[in-house]
Amino acid sequence: MIDAGRLNERVTLHRATKAANPGGLNPTHGQQQYAARWARVEQLGGSEGEHGDSVRGQTRYRITLRYVPELTATDTIRHRGRELEIVSVIDPDSSRKRHVVEAVHHA
Repeated sequence: MIDAGRLNERVTLHRATKAANPGGLNPTHGQQQYAARWARVEQLGGSEGEHGDSVRGQTRYRITLRYVPELTATDTIRHRGRELEIVSVIDPDSSRKRHVVEAVHHA
């Protein structure tokens, strides 16, 4: 069961898009928002690691929101100006009432 009072952060859900350019060469890639929802956003921790010649930070999140049928692990979530990459999407009790999403933000 979802305690609606705990869904107190606004998030937007985005899906990758691909559009053909005139002439069909070099299609453009982007993202399109397809939903805005209230969610509970919990920061789980962070880490740093080397990425090429630089150090890159990563913060992990757990996001709980009402069930969104079209939500997949290939989508992204935006929260407070940050783009969160979805790692997993789970319907914990198979009731189609809520999703629990694990996501990361790369700094």
